Order: sequence, then structure tokens, then C-alpha cells
Amino acid sequence: MKKALYILLMALCLALVLSIASFAQEAPEGYVEGEDTYTVYTDAQYQEVIKGVYDKTLENKTIVFGCDILVTLDFVMENPCDITIDLNGFTYTNKTVNNKSGDFDFQNENAIIRIKNGNISSNFCVFIFRTSGQLYAEEINVVSNDECIYRYGGGHSAVVNLKNCKMDALGNYYSVTLNGSCGGYGGTLYEIDGGEYAGLCIMCPVPGSYVKNCLVYEKKLNIDAWHAHGENNSYVTLEVRNVIIEGDGGEVYLNDVAVEPELYDCTFQKINLSNKSYAFIMSYTSPTCEKAGTKTKYHNLTSITVDEQYSLDNPALGHVADLGNILDLVYENGFINNGTYVCSCERCGAENVKEESPSAQSLLLFTGISTEQNGNGICIGYMINKEAIDVYEGYGKTFELGVVAYVPNGSETNLELVNNDLSAIDRTISVPISTETRGFEFKIKGFAAKYYDLALVMCAYVYDGTKVDYVNVSINGSSVSLSQDDYATTLTMKQICEFEK
Repeated sequence: MKKALYILLMALCLALVLSIASFAQEAPEGYVEGEDTYTVYTDAQYQEVIKGVYDKTLENKTIVFGCDILVTLDFVMENPCDITIDLNGFTYTNKTVNNKSGDFDFQNENAIIRIKNGNISSNFCVFIFRTSGQLYAEEINVVSNDECIYRYGGGHSAVVNLKNCKMDALGNYYSVTLNGSCGGYGGTLYEIDGGEYAGLCIMCPVPGSYVKNCLVYEKKLNIDAWHAHGENNSYVTLEVRNVIIEGDGGEVYLNDVAVEPELYDCTFQKINLSNKSYAFIMSYTSPTCEKAGTKTKYHNLTSITVDEQYSLDNPALGHVADLGNILDLVYENGFINNGTYVCSCERCGAENVKEESPSAQSLLLFTGISTEQNGNGICIGYMINKEAIDVYEGYGKTFELGVVAYVPNGSETNLELVNNDLSAIDRTISVPISTETRGFEFKIKGFAAKYYDLALVMCAYVYDGTKVDYVNVSINGSSVSLSQDDYATTLTMKQICEFEK
């Protein structure tokens, strides 16, 4: 009985799965209308909706692809419209060529297409401007047999706004080419930010045009104009910023003086000014951590002029330690002073960058020096920062602590007081100190008055696994100072007594 019930349940589950799979594979007979969208699944649905929105027989809503669609429509826009298409991650394919018309054929300055988020494959040009129009494309991947974006005819005032798109025109075609004479009309506003393009022809740009943060591959960056489209027929400055030009040997080509390109932090191999001896391109690089900024003018066909003053006015920035990515900790000025974090650079990622102001807590704290009231002994004291030592050892460091006392022989100075195995040399006493304690005092007693001028070295030492560093205490005038480098500065009972007074 149980076995039969189990088989029945399995059969019902399988039937349910097959039913769901069958439903998922079948497209609805008509488009699906949502509150703000039309979702289309076939070429017929796509044509019905886009024509309806264009003709205003349908409410203007976003057209959303529900699957990959093979389209047979070249959509001509002779009237104003504002149509939004969300490819929804799917692929739009058009294999038709109708009278050299593009998939989207702009023929009105207020004809607007907004398209995003998916793939387009076309047998001809995808976007064609006959006179004027506006294209806003975001995160679309386009492959076309001819130019992805092209223009026929004379006179135009187009807008080409591309954000993070990839456009690949096959053969010798450029991905973007609004070619042909502008006829003295408005020119094109180029707003290209991000993405990858198989060659760019920026023709007749108007003020405010820019190309930035993108890669130009296979073909060059080509800049041209037939008229000056600035105010009162003035020249136009084209901003090209953070663009990598790899195509055609990394060439930037300028064919007219009506455009004055300004390159900012761009990567290219050569500048070609055609045969216009009075055309020029200005190239700027921003200062980096290690290099000053530059300003270079390419002019007179082959001349290059570097502005030296610009580099002086824009010096190297220097590295900035990224305290969110600490690589090491060093105590360069002694363990009684703050340590320095070694980091990567927060600007360029370079390693071994030291913070400007040491901020790691000191490992030892000097608490004082004194003599006994009867003048029979010298005492120095330290506190141990156990938490700071744990942090230091967390970077793979070794920290062993001790104290040492030494009576110099004559005028000798700067001798090693402890060997690297921490054994003491002649005329030296040495005692290890546990770092688990919170503090300690180092006291030497038994002085007679005749020894008050006796030179004596008393100090703590630290062994970091490779060498011994000394933390010395000395009397300088009316103050006490600590030194790690010059440990052999000596103390005398007389000096300490005079200091205490």
C-alpha cells in the first residue's frame, strides 16, 4: 500500500514538473500588459506594441523582451516619439535589410529611442540617422555587419548617448560613424561614457560633447568636422577623458581645425593631424603618486611641445597609506615611541607605503629614573604595553625583552652589550624580562661616594629575532631623554642627583 502511494505521488510530481516546463516554453498568444510595461515574446507582438506606442494607439509604456526575438521590422520614425525598450538580458536579432534602413531609423529631431540591458545582432546598421534624432543606449552589446550607428543625408542635430555599451561593427566599418557633410546644421551631441567600441568616428561634435572611460579597439579614434558648431560659429572643444585607444596602432586622428580635442589621462600611441598644419591636440595627464602632471601640445603636423611649468604646478601627489589594508608594522624610532604601519597606497595600490604619522602604540613606556635617598643606588622603571606587543607579534614579529648594565672601559662607546643569542659580554650583567608582566624596575645598588662620577650604562633591550635594540636613559641638562640608537650615553650618580634637585 505504501509503495503504491509513493509511486502515485512521484507520478503526480513528474506531471506537475512537465506541466510547468511546457508552460515555460510556450509564449503567450499576445503581449502581456503590466502597469508600466508591455512584455513581448514574438516578432509580431514586438511590431504590434512598438507601432502602437509610436502611433499613440497604445499607452506609452516600456517594451520588455520576454525572450530572444528574431525581428523583421526596420522601424522608421518620421514623427516625434519617446520609446523605451528593455531587452531584459535577451537578444534582439534582425536579419532583414529594407531599402538600406536601420533597425531604428531616425527622421525627426524629437524621435527618441531609449534602449538598455541586452544584446543586438543586425544584418545591417542598427541605428541610422537620416536627419536628426536622439538615441539613449545603456549596457547593450551590439554586433552589426555595417556600422552600429550611422547617418545618411545632409543636415543633422542628433544626440548619441551611450553608457557602458559594447559595439562591434564587422569588416572595416567603425562602430559609430555619423558620416557625411553636416550641411552647416546643428551637429551632434556625443555623450559616450564607458564601454568598448570597434573604432569611433566623432563627426561634427557640438559643445558639451565627450568620450570617456572607454576602450577603442580594432580601429582608431577619428575626429572630424565640416563646420564650426560652437557659439557664433566658433571652434568646439571635444573632451576625451580616460580613453584607451588600441585600434589601428593606437592612433588618434584629427582631420579638421573646427574641433579642438583635449585628451585627459588617455592611452594612445600616436597623434595624426592629417595635412592641417594649424590643427592641434592638447593632451593632459593628471599627477600620480610618483609622477607630476603633464601638458603636451601636438601641432604643426609633427611638432610636440611640453609645458614644463604645468608639471611644476602639478607635482607628484605622493603615496597615501591605506590603513584599511595594513601589511606590516615597524618601530623605526624605537620601541618606546609609536610604531609605523606599512600599508598599500589607497590611490595607486603600491605596497610598502608607510603612514605619515606613526600611530601604533609604543611597546614600552619609561616611568622614571631616581636615586635612593642615601645615594646608594640608581633605579629606572618601565611599563610594558602587552596589548601593543600582541598586535606587533601578530605581524609575525619576535619580541624578547631584558635589561643590561655595563661599565665602559675608558672612552669606549657604542659596543654591543648583548650578543644575538642574548648572552652578555664582559663587564656586563643582563637579565631577561617576561613580557607577561605589566612593568618592571631595574635597580643597581651599592654605590660609595667615590663612584658618583663612574660612567654606567643602564638600559632595557629588545630582541626582534634578528638584532638587539637598546633603549637607553640619559640625562640632558634638566630633562630625561630616551634613545635607541646611542645607547652608550652613560649615566652617573652625580648627574642623576643634580637632575633630581
